[in-house]
Amino acid sequence: MRKVCLVVWFSIVLAGPFLAGDVTNPKLPVRPEVTIVNPSGGEAWAPGKEISIIYSFNVAVDHHYLKLYSNNKFVGWITSDFIPYAPGQRITRKWRVGHVSSDGYPEHMITAPPGDHYKIGFSIISWDQPALAYSNTFAIIDVKAIFERNK
Repeated sequence: MRKVCLVVWFSIVLAGPFLAGDVTNPKLPVRPEVTIVNPSGGEAWAPGKEISIIYSFNVAVDHHYLKLYSNNKFVGWITSDFIPYAPGQRITRKWRVGHVSSDGYPEHMITAPPGDHYKIGFSIISWDQPALAYSNTFAIIDVKAIFERNK
C-alpha cells in the first residue's frame, strides 16, 4: 500500500507541473519552438523605419524577449513582453529598425550601426537565456552612404 501512495503522490505533486506544460519551467515535456513570419530574410531597412516582427510559439508563454544580433553577437534588446499568449497565437510587435536598449532599460536606447548580418533572437523563460530561434538575416542600410553615392 505504501508504494501505491508514494507513486500517486509523486505523479500528482512532483510531476504535475511538467504534465501541465508549465512554460516557466525549463524542463518542459515539449520543446518550445517559434515560427517566424517576419523578418523572412533578405530585407534591407533604413534605421528608424517602423516594421512589424511577426511570430508565434508552439507552447503557451507568459513572457518572452526579442534581441538583436549582428554576426551572431548580441547588440541589444528590442523588447520584452510580459503578456500571456496561447500556443500558436500570432504575435505582432512594431519595431523602429535599429533601435535597441543596451541593457534592457528604455532610457538606454542605442541605434545599431548599418550592416547586413542582423538577426532577431527569440527567447522565453528569462532575459539571460540563449535564443530559442533566430530570424533569417536582414540588413540595416546606411542611408547617408547611398545618398552620397547617388549625388
